[in-house]
Amino acid sequence: MSTPRSVACYVQPYTAPDGLRAAVNTVSAGHGKGRGRWERLIGQAGGSDTGGPAHLADADGTVLAEVAGAFGVSVNLRTPVAPYEIDYPFTTGTRPPEQRVALSDLQVRHPGGAGPAQLWSAALDRQVVPVHTGMMADPLMPPAARLLLAAFGQSYLLHPSLSLLGESGAPGPNGVRFLPRVEVGRATIRRAEWHAPAEQVPRRSPGQRSADHLIELVGWLKRNGVPDRCFVRLDPTGADWAARVFGKSRKPLYLDFSSLSMVAVFENMLRDFSGSVRFEEALPDPVSPERYPDGDPRTHEFVVEVPEGGR
Repeated sequence: MSTPRSVACYVQPYTAPDGLRAAVNTVSAGHGKGRGRWERLIGQAGGSDTGGPAHLADADGTVLAEVAGAFGVSVNLRTPVAPYEIDYPFTTGTRPPEQRVALSDLQVRHPGGAGPAQLWSAALDRQVVPVHTGMMADPLMPPAARLLLAAFGQSYLLHPSLSLLGESGAPGPNGVRFLPRVEVGRATIRRAEWHAPAEQVPRRSPGQRSADHLIELVGWLKRNGVPDRCFVRLDPTGADWAARVFGKSRKPLYLDFSSLSMVAVFENMLRDFSGSVRFEEALPDPVSPERYPDGDPRTHEFVVEVPEGGR
């Protein structure tokens, strides 16, 4: 494994008693991923350029080439970020011919020794690092693009559906596994989580009143330390990797268990479901967002891009 050339960390700032902190949401490849899309949207809104670097310096002779094309997904529309583009078949490029690398021009070479195989452009006679700067998930891209990124580029270093540190600790007496918040310096790299088997979560029995079920559910949450306001994900039992990674249930759904309507949403989520229910603390809490000098509450997410060597 080689050191990533660029890492992008999606973080949300929040204020704690000891000052400003940040919670890490996702860690992915950098190279301007996401930034090109925002620059395009800012330009459409009449804003000015963000002023970020166009791309990382290629001091070692390699060139960055982003896979051209939107592949029918609007979140892939972006301004160019990398100095070259891979001219993928049936896509429309935006650069002049001298900055396009044809798919048929790419070769795989091995430098010898224990190093990994490298992707090269025969026309440029330089090593190529393919990057995906759109927002589409890499596994959804066409086959050749997936191969290029998986074998010679960078993808997610942490998929959004996975915990940065994995699962640890034994389940409690009620079968609920508690994973405490983990902080490194002022960065929260894992929010507190509670994992419960679906059969342990109280469900409304036939004929039970909604108010009685609410009291029962909130009591169960309190006994296990789960906050009333949190994000909920479902991890189905026996699902293959595609179902786990692309299933809608993996995405966090914000629920306030003091609300009957949201309890009804949760009840519908659990209908015919078997697996693990993951509760994650809301940090920062969207109900109590930070207030800024102008008095307006806001919730922010930033992308901190760290290139190789910290330049």
